[in-house]
Amino acid sequence: MIDMKTAMLSALQHLPACTEESFLLQENALPLIVVGDAERSVLARADGKPYLEHYRAQVDVYASTPAEADALAARADTALWQLGLIRESYQESHDEQAFAYRRSMLYKAVLMGEWIYQEG
Repeated sequence: MIDMKTAMLSALQHLPACTEESFLLQENALPLIVVGDAERSVLARADGKPYLEHYRAQVDVYASTPAEADALAARADTALWQLGLIRESYQESHDEQAFAYRRSMLYKAVLMGEWIYQEG
């Protein structure tokens, strides 16, 4: 199956932000986009091997201002939609520990081998 973290990081690399798989307060500069797997489950098997999977990803955008966080989240959303992911949820918050505005988004898709299908 496709390595979704790598695919998502590649889709987001043109955005004006660092992209990472984790967020460390002392090591990451803002703005920042953090990508991670949220859930992966097998929908169908063939010859005992999974060939169709349901996938969910967590994407968090951190920025210095609410406007910057909103703009970056919108651009990330467009890039991930073009990759084949559908946004399932969106939450706004202020992360006091990180001194940053945070936009948390959950995405979903159906995967088959190296193919990503948008799930309606």
